[in-house]
Amino acid sequence: TALLKEANKLVTETEAALAQYKEAAACFEDTQKLAKMAPEEIEKANAEAITAEKAASSKCIEARRYISARQIEAKGKDIPQEVSTELVKYNTKINGSMAEVTRLKRLVASFGDRLQAIKAVEEIGSQTLAVDAKVDAAIALVKKYEALQASGSAPAPATKVEEKEEQKEEKDEKMEGEEDNVKEEPKVEEAAAETAKEEITFEAVQAAVQESMEETQKVEQSIKDLIRQHPTSEQDVQKHSTTLSGAQAKLAGVQGLVKTWSEQAEVKQLLVEATSKVSEAETAAKTAVDAIDAEVPPEERTGEAALAAFEAHEKLERAALTAITSARTQVTMKRVAFKRMNESIAAEGLKELTALLERIDNANVAVQGLKAKLSAKKQELAKVALQVKLKEVLEKVKAASEVTDTMVEGGDVAANEMKEACERAGAAQGHARRCIEELKTMMLEKQREIRQLTGQSPEEVKAELVEITIEMETAQKDLHEQEKKLRDQEFRFVAQRLMQDAKKHQEGLEKQLEDTKLAAAPLLSEEGAAFIAYTWLNEVVGALKKHAASLGKSQEELFALISEGADTATEAKFIKYLQGMPEMKERGETLFSEEETKAIFATLDTEKKGEINQSQFLDPFQRKYYVVSNVSMTQALTVKGSAKPVRKMELNEILEALEDPQKDPTTGLMRVKVRADKDKKEGWVTLHGNQGTDFLVAFDPFAACEQTVQKAVQELWDTAVTAQRLVDKWTAELGAVDSPLLAECKDMLKNMKPRVEEVQTAQCELKRQLEWCKHAYQKRLDSEHERRQQLLDRRIVHQTLEDGEALSKAPLEEAKKALEECTAVEEASATDEATRKSIMHLLVCADKCEKANKALEEKMATFAQRTSDHWMEARKTLTAAGQDCVTACDSCRRKARELQAKVKVAEEEAHERILSGINAHLKSQKLLPTDWFKSLAGGEAKVPFQALQSAVEKLDGLELSPEQISTGLLRYREVDGLTRMTLLSQFQKYYRCIKEIAMTTAFAIKDGKPLRKLAVGEIVEILGEDTQDTEDTNSPMLRCNVRSLTDGLEGWATVKGNQGTIFLVAHTKPMYLLNSEVHAHPDFEGTQPSTGRISSGSLVELLEGPRNGAPRQVQRAQFKVQQGSNETKGWLALEDGSGVTLMEKAKIHICRQVIAVTPELNIKQGKSSRKLSIGEMVEVLNEPQDYNGLPRVQVRAKLDGLEGWVTVKGNQGTSFIEASDNFYICSRPQPLEEESGRVRAMSNINEVHAGDLVELVAGPQTETRPGVSTMRGRCLQTGIEGWFAASETVASLWVPHYVCRERTDLQTSLEASSSKLRELMVNEELMALSVPEKEATVGVTRVHVRADHDGQMGYATVQDTRGATLLSVQGRRRW
Repeated sequence: TALLKEANKLVTETEAALAQYKEAAACFEDTQKLAKMAPEEIEKANAEAITAEKAASSKCIEARRYISARQIEAKGKDIPQEVSTELVKYNTKINGSMAEVTRLKRLVASFGDRLQAIKAVEEIGSQTLAVDAKVDAAIALVKKYEALQASGSAPAPATKVEEKEEQKEEKDEKMEGEEDNVKEEPKVEEAAAETAKEEITFEAVQAAVQESMEETQKVEQSIKDLIRQHPTSEQDVQKHSTTLSGAQAKLAGVQGLVKTWSEQAEVKQLLVEATSKVSEAETAAKTAVDAIDAEVPPEERTGEAALAAFEAHEKLERAALTAITSARTQVTMKRVAFKRMNESIAAEGLKELTALLERIDNANVAVQGLKAKLSAKKQELAKVALQVKLKEVLEKVKAASEVTDTMVEGGDVAANEMKEACERAGAAQGHARRCIEELKTMMLEKQREIRQLTGQSPEEVKAELVEITIEMETAQKDLHEQEKKLRDQEFRFVAQRLMQDAKKHQEGLEKQLEDTKLAAAPLLSEEGAAFIAYTWLNEVVGALKKHAASLGKSQEELFALISEGADTATEAKFIKYLQGMPEMKERGETLFSEEETKAIFATLDTEKKGEINQSQFLDPFQRKYYVVSNVSMTQALTVKGSAKPVRKMELNEILEALEDPQKDPTTGLMRVKVRADKDKKEGWVTLHGNQGTDFLVAFDPFAACEQTVQKAVQELWDTAVTAQRLVDKWTAELGAVDSPLLAECKDMLKNMKPRVEEVQTAQCELKRQLEWCKHAYQKRLDSEHERRQQLLDRRIVHQTLEDGEALSKAPLEEAKKALEECTAVEEASATDEATRKSIMHLLVCADKCEKANKALEEKMATFAQRTSDHWMEARKTLTAAGQDCVTACDSCRRKARELQAKVKVAEEEAHERILSGINAHLKSQKLLPTDWFKSLAGGEAKVPFQALQSAVEKLDGLELSPEQISTGLLRYREVDGLTRMTLLSQFQKYYRCIKEIAMTTAFAIKDGKPLRKLAVGEIVEILGEDTQDTEDTNSPMLRCNVRSLTDGLEGWATVKGNQGTIFLVAHTKPMYLLNSEVHAHPDFEGTQPSTGRISSGSLVELLEGPRNGAPRQVQRAQFKVQQGSNETKGWLALEDGSGVTLMEKAKIHICRQVIAVTPELNIKQGKSSRKLSIGEMVEVLNEPQDYNGLPRVQVRAKLDGLEGWVTVKGNQGTSFIEASDNFYICSRPQPLEEESGRVRAMSNINEVHAGDLVELVAGPQTETRPGVSTMRGRCLQTGIEGWFAASETVASLWVPHYVCRERTDLQTSLEASSSKLRELMVNEELMALSVPEKEATVGVTRVHVRADHDGQMGYATVQDTRGATLLSVQGRRRW
């Protein structure tokens, strides 16, 4: 059958492809043959095999799919059994072919490993031969050394001692230089023999055997590694293993002999080390015995020399014992080492070690005999040491006695000298006392040592040292007498000093009390009345500054005026000038009396001469500060950076300001440049800290004096407390000492205490008086301030009332005049132009009155907290003036509204008559409004006002005067012409259906046939005037000839039924604002070429539609969208229903195994950029390419944009990256929707953009969507006409009425930088005078509008650069 023929054909093709694959892979069967091939031949054969493998695999897969599919079909159909059997046979053949392909693929893929195994076997063979040769050489060397030993000429193994000596000799030979070349050279034969002997040493033999053993182990490990990595090479490497085993066996035969020689050398080495150690111990013992037995010279038998000699002998004894112990330990360790060796080799060594132990014992016996001799010497030296210390004690006591006698016999000396003498005597006695204590301690120690050495009783030992004890007690008694003399002398000195200090403190305390009272006298005198004059002086200085500024004079020139040109100014001149200054008067009264003025002059007259000079006059003009907190003066204004400190300011220090305060730009602190009165240093000081701390305050004479006195009072108290504490301290210290020398001093301290208490009582009373005086001064100062404030209040209130009268008088008079003029205009029946001028004048007067009222309210707000009678009177007067302004403002605006209403009525009447005249003209000439517009506009966007006025004046039958025509056309004059939109809105009327009604062919319902019903919301154009159907005379119906914009159908419809039901209501001309660019077509289906492109923001006049197209089938699927860190799931369309593809499949692969990314196709060129992690996405940039049998492809990582090459599949079949069909790229932007089809409102991602990568989650599925809404329109800006899609996102219904949503400016022209007329308020309604236009510089949409509130016209922004809507269309809705 055809089925079997096709199957047979596929199987035959598969077997042929397999045969070709076998032929291509034949060279890979024989490894030895493969090894002999050149690399180019192998590379070529590998490429041919890969090509053949792909062809064979493809044929196998194709045949298998076909046969499997036919077998599945055979199960459900009635097919003969023979056919099924044949299919099974074919399937078996295909399986066998696939297995063979797999085997050959593995064979080809493993050729690299097999070649490496062959090379490794060859390398191991060469290593084995080299190791065998090295083993033979080592064995030959062992035999030569053995022969030399047999002949007795073999050099013995070198010991460590010998090695050190040889190294030393070599070093000496190098330093001495080469030997003399004149020496006679030995014969050639003798030299060769000598060289051979030197080369065959035990060390060389041992090194050769050890090296051979290590090499055999390395080769053995290499063989094991090769077999583990390449198990198939085990048979090839077997012969090399046999050779290596033979070499190991030969090497094992000589290792025992070398070990014996090594142990013999070690025995010799250990014996040499032990003998050397024993010899050192014997030498140390002999040195100690000789030194101790030697005769001691007479000069070293006593004193410190004897002690030093004894210490040296003890040191020698300890060194000998240490050497003996070390030698014994060394020999014992050598015995342990010998016992681990061969008995025959170690036997002789053990005998020699036993002899060495005997020598150590003999040396130890000799050293032990020295202990008795040292003990006897130690007992003698103990007494010597005590005598030496006793001698030192006697010298110290004698020196202290001499110093003490000198101090006592010195007589009356200065306090410092007496203090130094007492300190010297005390120091000398202290040294002697410490020396005696050291002698006592030494005696106890020596007694204990003698008892331990001799075994005597304590009494016997004390008896031997009785002479030393007696001399020590005598010296101690002498020292006690000296200490008593020193103590008496100190008492006399202390009494004298205390009496002097007490008298000095008492006199100083009483003097400080008198000074404090003197400083407080100005404050206590008449409750500080003298300081009130300083307050008056400050006010006078302020008045003088204002006076000098009004005259344009400096302060120096002002003094010249007061002194009448003299160097000084007398009191009379000063008072006369002050009383004549306007600034010193209030309504003709002077602010200060003559006595107060004299007190002010007295404050300036610091020298009390009855006259003042220029310096005294200018001094109060300088601002002064005094320091109230610790602060530093710096050189610069800025605190941080390069500002260096000048010095720290002292509390209450007075500073003179040199400049006005300035703000530090770095810290924001207020700082001022000052000069210190103390040292005239200049610098910058901080006024206030950023935490509220005040560092400087304005200088106040009373406060400064009060601070100074308070400081003096506090210092007086501190001094009194200090004196009281000293008295108490001295009394307590002297009370503990019972000596007649201190009696007079104690009596004086007893009498001083009441006098200190009297000073403290006086200080408390003075402090109380200061507090009372401070409160009294403040009360008097407040009273003075209140009096001055009343005078100032009267002056300010008077000025305020004058200002209020000036603010309200002119606006009220102008408003009164405007109202009178308005009345005259009404009575004279003036023209509309005069009436408009009168209205504008009234509105201007109303604004002025309103501003005057606000100014009065602001002025009253400045003294809202003042409650005095003067201010209450001022508030009452200004409130009345403000009320008059409000009344005048209301009257002007009310009158203006009345006139505006009259003018509006006249304007509307004239406008309607003009429209009627134009309409009659159009009907008579059979013109359309658009044709009439084109004839007047001349190709421009609007008809100029002059052309419009001229055309209206030429209309026949228009019985209007030129003034009435001007009034009727006023709205067009204001906008400088008539736009197409305005014209069409006047002559094209529309109805909107609010209740279903039938459209008929004739006016009379009984005569016409129904065409169709008008749907609710449908818009129709009025083709004629509304006419009453008079068939029913009781309730006639109102009908009109209309054209439906939906489909262009014309007919008659009822506007109002005979029962009063409303079916159609008036509607503005439907216009749409495009939110995006569209292409217009002449036909509804959009199959014909576009008539033009209408840009976003254009205004379109609706001519027909909107109509809905046929329903469309849309494929949608659920995707996962990732934008930045946001991830959202939603539904997107794969196409838009008209065949336009919205989503395209992306060439995305997913990493399944970690794989490196390299910059080149060749893996060996360049380093790895990084590794792809499992699950990472990459974009394939080109088709896969072959590299040494590995398919590699260039990719771009989606994670970081890295580009490079990766391997698709390894030579073992591992897939590193795999293609994925779940990723798409968005071709056009579209909203992300939920499953129900509506746009997500609360997701992180609301829209996907063109080029976004998305991952398929579910779907796709087919959904039915409504047809696209389409309309026919004409662009008002360009005139392009046609059909275009008008979905809800494309076009919005527009009417020429706006509402302000956010405050924005009303400006003079289209440019955004034009001048501002006024600000539009929120919810203010506006009428559009033209279509919206795009502003060129900023790019925002602006529109020419007229405000309904006041008729103000100008340009406003619809939407700003932020995207915020400033103006919204009234009644705006989306289709």
